[in-house]
Order: sequence, then structure tokens, then C-alpha cells
Amino acid sequence: MERRDGKNIIFLVTAPSGAGKTHLVTCAVQELNAEKTIIQRVRSFTTRNKRIGETDDAYDFQSIGWLIAQKEADNIFEMNQLGDNFYGHTKSQLNETLRMTHAINDVSEHAHQTFKDAGYEVRSILIVPKDTVLARDIEPARARDDDARREIHVPYDLIVENHFRIGGAEQAVKTLVEYIRQFTLIE
Repeated sequence: MERRDGKNIIFLVTAPSGAGKTHLVTCAVQELNAEKTIIQRVRSFTTRNKRIGETDDAYDFQSIGWLIAQKEADNIFEMNQLGDNFYGHTKSQLNETLRMTHAINDVSEHAHQTFKDAGYEVRSILIVPKDTVLARDIEPARARDDDARREIHVPYDLIVENHFRIGGAEQAVKTLVEYIRQFTLIE
């Protein structure tokens, strides 16, 4: 399936730590692919340790040695440091995915402008959590990272509220899917 002008889009989703962005992106991808709107998650790499109960859906967990090898091979598209850890994308995975399909990823604020400056067709989405205690409220390191990221201005194309009550995530996924669908379906 092609976009109206033929160029695949990457949807970049940002939110504070613990706001539900990984869950919402996973559900949106499943729903869109079930209805034949082909979209693939582009996984970011990170050098941080996997959190308890975390899957490999959003991140490619790597070592500093791997990161150094990728830099030496000139395969790092963008990268930033949050706390003691690095996050980013490799050129090879990003370009391979976008050659075949639309893509979506949950990213920090740093990535939005980098993607746009490189000529990618980007739609920037912010998830705003409601009715919850965020991870930042119980983990000081994540709070510092969130505060630093908030200083970066991103002109968002869509802002989605994620309510942490019955039906809240479903409504957020519906909003996300409806937005993505308008760019990915041929009428």
C-alpha cells in the first residue's frame, strides 16, 4: 500500500517516562496491520539494561562495544545520551524499513528535528498522560531526563491524551490509528 505521494512516513511518538507510549505504539501497529495498513515499528538501540518485564519490541539492547563498532562503520543515523545511556537509530535499519513501508517509533524529543533535517517525511506525535503517577515521580534519574528533554521544542502534529482509567488506552489507540490512517490509506 502506498501513500498518496509515494513517500513513506515515519511517525515519531514522544511522551514522558511511564506515559504508556510503548504500549500505545504496539497496539496501534497491531490494529493498523490487522486492517492491511502496513506499518512497521523501527526499533531504537539503547545501551541501557532491560527493565523488569520489558520486551524487545521497542529497543535493540546493545553494548557500548557494539555502539563503537556502529560509529566506526558510519552506521549511526542519530544518537543522544540520557543519563548514562545512549539511545538512537542505525542508518541501515531505518532506511531498510522505510524503503518497504511506513514506520513508527517512540523516541525522545532530540530525534524529531534530526529526522526532519535529513529529509524524512515525519509526523510528530505527543502522548500526554492523565490520571497516573508517572515513572518520573518514583525514579529521580528518569525525572531528570524528562526535565532535560522538555527543554527541546517540538512542533507536534498530534497530541494524544492517554487516560489511565478504563477505556483510556483504547481511546488513545483509536486516536493514534485514525491519525495514521489518514496518511497511509489510498482513497
